[in-house]
Parts: sequence; C-alpha cells; structure tokens
Amino acid sequence: MKTHQKLISAVAATFMLANTANAAEFTDADIIQHADAVTALAEAGIISGRPDGSFDPRGTTQRAEIAKMLSLLVDPKPGNIPPSGFTDTAGNWAERYIDHCYSLGIVTGRGDGTFDPDGAVTGTEAAKMLLTASGYGDFTGADWEERVNKAAAEAGLYTDFPADPSEPLSRDNAAVLLYNALLWKEESMEFPGDPTGIAVLPDGALLITDTFQRVVYRLASGELAIYAGAVTDAADVNGQPLGGYYDAGAEESLFKRPWAAAPFLDGWAVSDAENNVVRLIRDGKVMTVNPTVTDGAVKTLAYPTGLAAAEDGSLYVSDTHNGLIRRISPDGEMTTAAKGLRDPMGLCWRDGILYIAETGGNRIMKLENGRLSVAAGSGEDGWLDGKTSEAQFSGPKAVAAAEDGTLYVSDTGSSAVRVIKGGQVSTAAVRDIADQELNLLVSPVGLVLEGQRLYVCDEFAGKLLVLTVE
Repeated sequence: MKTHQKLISAVAATFMLANTANAAEFTDADIIQHADAVTALAEAGIISGRPDGSFDPRGTTQRAEIAKMLSLLVDPKPGNIPPSGFTDTAGNWAERYIDHCYSLGIVTGRGDGTFDPDGAVTGTEAAKMLLTASGYGDFTGADWEERVNKAAAEAGLYTDFPADPSEPLSRDNAAVLLYNALLWKEESMEFPGDPTGIAVLPDGALLITDTFQRVVYRLASGELAIYAGAVTDAADVNGQPLGGYYDAGAEESLFKRPWAAAPFLDGWAVSDAENNVVRLIRDGKVMTVNPTVTDGAVKTLAYPTGLAAAEDGSLYVSDTHNGLIRRISPDGEMTTAAKGLRDPMGLCWRDGILYIAETGGNRIMKLENGRLSVAAGSGEDGWLDGKTSEAQFSGPKAVAAAEDGTLYVSDTGSSAVRVIKGGQVSTAAVRDIADQELNLLVSPVGLVLEGQRLYVCDEFAGKLLVLTVE
C-alpha cells in the first residue's frame, strides 16, 4: 500500500469539495485513464480542455501548460508579478503563469535565456517543479533527476503513475501528478481547537467535533464554520472554554465535550462525553437523546465516545467508562450490545459488523451476530506490525473500514495510523521524530474514509490530515 500525508489547506479543501466540473464532460472522456484526477483538477479550475471540447489525455504536456497548472495550484490570484526576462515568452498565452512560477523559484529556463514554453516536459521535471513549489528541498547538481525521483516516490507523487518519469509527460499523467500533489502539498489550515471526531455529510462537507472549543464544525470549500454549539466566554484556568449543557437552537446550544458524530434519526448524533449523554442535531436545533433502557443494564451512560450508525437506523455508542457498547434503536430503546470491554472508544459499522477500538485493551474488536471477538492486537501495549494475533497497539481510539474490509486504526499512543488487512497489521503513517517539520502526526483520533482519502483528526497537534490509500 502506498500512502502519503498532507495537511488540509484552503486550496486543497476547495479542490476536494468543489463540484463544478467532471471528466465525463470532455468529448474524449472514454479514453481518459485517470478520470478521478482529471475531474478533481477540473473542479479546482487547475486544468481545462482543448478548444474543441476534448481533454486530449494522450497529448504531450508542454512546459507552458505545466507552468499554468503550478501557478494556479500555488496561488490562483497572485498580485503583481515581475517579468521573468525569458527571451521567448513575451506575448505567449502562458506568460503570466511562467513569470509567476519563475518569481517563486519553481521553474528555471533552459540555461540560454529561454524558457521553451512549447517544449515537452518530462515526469521528472514536473515532479521537480512540484517538490520545489512545496519547499521540499534543493534539487540542483548532476544527480538531481535521481534525487527528484526518489523524493517524489517517497512523497507519493508517483502513486498510480504508470509512466517512465524520464519520458515526456502526457496530459493524463500530468493530472495524476498534480492530483497527488494537491493531497500531499504541505500547507496548514489553522484549526481553532482540538479536532477529535469526523464524519462526511451528504453534500461532501466534513463534520468535525472540537473538544477544546466544545463545538461542532462544518468544513466545506475551505471554509470552517460552527455547525452547532457556542464558544463560551467562561474559561478554565488553562484558558479552555468551559462549555456547558444546553439544548436550544444550534447556535445557542452548549456542549461539554463533543467527541464523535454519526447519522441518526434524520439528523446527526454527537456524543457529549463529559455530559454523559448523546445529543442530536436536527432541523437547526440540538436536543438530548433520552433512550429507554429495557434490558436491566446500567441506565445511564458514563463518558460516551464512539458512535456508529447501522443500516437499520440504530445507533451504536461506546459507553466508555462502563466498558459497554450500547445500541439505541430508532424508537429510543437502549440495550447492551457488548460488555466486558476496557474503555471502548472509536466505532465503525461495515456490512453487519461493528468494529471497536478498545482503547484500554490495546486491541481492535469486532461484534458480529452478537459475538464479540478480537480483530487485531495481542493486548500488549506497544507498536508492532505483523500477524493480527501478535501485533501491538497503544491506546487505539478510532477505526474506519473500507469496502474491501481493510481496517484503518488511529493508534493514538503510537502517533501512528495502522492498517489491518489480510491477517496482517502494518503502519500507514507514523510520526517522524527526526523530522517533525515534515510529519506532524502526533495524536491521531477521529478517522473517516471517503474514496481513497482517509481523513485523520490529530487532536493534540490541532490538525486535520489526509492519507491517500490504495
């Protein structure tokens, strides 16, 4: 599996959530090999087709074309741009884009004062420009091509890239490179608090719980806005808003510690851990879910955290401090689905199976047909890849499941994201202590999958990251 990491930026969020164009609209859509990449870049306004309505995926990418794409990727609306001084770009359709990239040090000429705008660009040359635009390193010297290819492969730029990078770059493969760069390009969106839980709304926006500000946010087109909850003026000794417990309109309501979100009763359930309740956001209002206990179990929740929605409309809740998994039916009946767990937290429902991040037990459990079993983890605290029965986790707090059954785990204590597949546990991403500037994964918690994008809430770092997965 190939992965790479990125901090969400306004550009990337717009790219991922926009919905204005589609590769299918090109007249030659049937021969576009990488339609997802082409669609994403067309949505972002970074690429366009030919005057005849085609995309021309097999056509060679010109140096002027890659300069335009890079210019739009870095800054769609730059200010004053100084002239580059190239002898062959004056009056060229891409002159402004070339000048912009040159002013930023992203592109250089041929060494004779020309830029060669109509010349073909190779995959390695394009990767060098992308890496330079991201401040990845210095790629001068006789061995620059070897170092560029190595860095591009490590960064994930060559993910799903089928061509020889030394060959002229087709327009289809140029889309792949830029698509990967948009996911990887390291720019930080300042998150106002501690993102903990995450879910995808029907319109593609993201719902994010914030346990510091004690509110629920909606992220769409690069814009972060409060979806429910109010930031209180009252703060504790550490300056953290105190929050509260108040059912009201979404803007006036108060949460104490919103932890996770999941669809429920035509709205969104949010576990309010420190208030020991589950709240429901629906029709612009926040209310408390008041279930009826019928199986004789403990009647009150104790620090509810993970949530998962099943196909029948029921909601599963991690009753963390009671060591239970609860099921709340659509008609409000709450029963105990599993017991005897050590601080269960993150939940995920997929194809009739409930996956459980057993934080205190350092394991991933699964509940299927009423039977609880171990999906992965020896129970010993640590970080060890290998067979599922022997692998070690350290305080895992969330789990997400792909359609093929692959599991992704926020291994919080290990500052890592782990993968469970084919009876094996591997590591997709882990904090690089030696290079903290490059890898900011510190305390991963909430996870959600959307296609090949795995969103990761890093609670301690106050970041939202994306891993691309195969």
